[in-house]
Amino acid sequence: MVRRFLTMFDEPHELIGWFGMACILVAYAGVSGEWLFPHTVSYQCINLVGAVSLLYSAARTHSYPVVALNIAWALIALLALYGIAVGL
Repeated sequence: MVRRFLTMFDEPHELIGWFGMACILVAYAGVSGEWLFPHTVSYQCINLVGAVSLLYSAARTHSYPVVALNIAWALIALLALYGIAVGL
């Protein structure tokens, strides 16, 4: 049981994926708990880092639906950051 658990963390891409998952959960919890706000750079950066991390991990494991989801997630974050930067 412990050995199986530890195999979830034995490759760099898996650690990066766990980090990305934690970023997205923190962003979601922050908005839900009202200590992060969607129209802020910090929220969008957390989402972007999470999406890119999960994208890398999913690509390494050939999980293409998760790759597609995180490409979209990262693009949304980038567009939101652009909107914040230009004042939209």
